[in-house]
Amino acid sequence: NNTQEKLESMFDEFLKRVEIVQEEYFTSDKKPTQEEVHQEVLRSAYLARYALDQTLDKMSIFTNTFTDKREEFDVLKGNIESEALKQFGKALPENKTRPSMLQPFCHGLALAGALASPLLGQERSFKFLKTVEDAVQEEQDEMLRLLNNHKINDKRTRQLLVKTRDAGYDFFNDNFPKLNTPPTDENDFDK
Repeated sequence: NNTQEKLESMFDEFLKRVEIVQEEYFTSDKKPTQEEVHQEVLRSAYLARYALDQTLDKMSIFTNTFTDKREEFDVLKGNIESEALKQFGKALPENKTRPSMLQPFCHGLALAGALASPLLGQERSFKFLKTVEDAVQEEQDEMLRLLNNHKINDKRTRQLLVKTRDAGYDFFNDNFPKLNTPPTDENDFDK
């Protein structure tokens, strides 16, 4: 329980930091240009996928919690996350976009999740992964809204955001349906 609370707290802190950076960027007196908004969308999308990729990578290395779901786990790691990370990573320099300064924090969050996963067990660890994926999907929905609000018509970025969001959603729905329901109360993680 204490470990789960710490992980949730770390993840909440990560999301707050992302929001602070976005708020500072988008609430200045200067109205951002379409290019600046597009760069921020790419940076945020890359960071979100990078966070999930690092979490999956470190959980894969540091734990054997996933031995009976290893094939599905590797499918998510290899086919969805690695490809998304490559595509967003390729788009950053093409659009003169620097990576996020929050990337080192992703390593800490990923390591904490990986080290806690043997204590949490398989089901809770996948709930943690599902929570991270849900946050990434929400972030990608927000990035799509920003593209729409600022009338940025980059089909490649839009397609990549939708494709990776939907692929992660489909993976969890197809492979781990019982994890799609959030806990009904704080004690649900104990069951």
